[in-house]
Amino acid sequence: MLTQKNAPFRWDTEQQQTFQALKTKLVSAPILGMPQDEGTFFLDTDASDRGLGAVLSQEQNGQEVVIAYASRTLSRPERNYDVTRRELLAVVYGLKSYRQYLLGRHFIIRTDHSVLQYLRRTPEPIGQQARWQTYIEQFTFTIRHRSGTQHRNADALSRRPQSDSEDEVSPDVYHANRTTVQAEKEGELSNENSESSPATESMAQLQQQDPDISPILRKRTTQNNQPRPEEFVTE
Repeated sequence: MLTQKNAPFRWDTEQQQTFQALKTKLVSAPILGMPQDEGTFFLDTDASDRGLGAVLSQEQNGQEVVIAYASRTLSRPERNYDVTRRELLAVVYGLKSYRQYLLGRHFIIRTDHSVLQYLRRTPEPIGQQARWQTYIEQFTFTIRHRSGTQHRNADALSRRPQSDSEDEVSPDVYHANRTTVQAEKEGELSNENSESSPATESMAQLQQQDPDISPILRKRTTQNNQPRPEEFVTE
């Protein structure tokens, strides 16, 4: 067993099959379920030096059932946050991810860090902390502290391995992508560039062949003003 003390690390077919079976169990009934009208919701959040994790679960028929998992990596500026700010960010991330389930009902937030108590004890929060506090206070919840050994669900999600090449898209890359899309609309891309992205070209061809979409595309690409709805209404 890899979890035993002083056990040598060995990963072969048996370990891989067990790992895949575990992942399947985590996203299948009875561990994963659908939300119900009755039953207390639990929001577990955690932050590492690389990412955030949040798990939403609900008490159903005397058992705790997972409703959803969420995680994301930290941006480069966020990695410079201290531990308390990262943990606060994880709480805000969890609340935003599951707002549709939590707003308007009482639920329990479980963390392994006293982040919300810290925020509420701040006499005059300003800037980012003030914005976070304003957002958090619209919810009705009870804070429950859990030790790290009992908080492994959100902790594991916050530490999901990810290489630096998978970091968020930088503003420069986003701007370049946006420029490319605009150029495609205006017909400014060369045939060579179009052939380099077969998936985009295939989608464009399908749109041109679609009887409902193609008239809109022709109007949109041949005039600067937005087409009026009546131009597309058939008798």
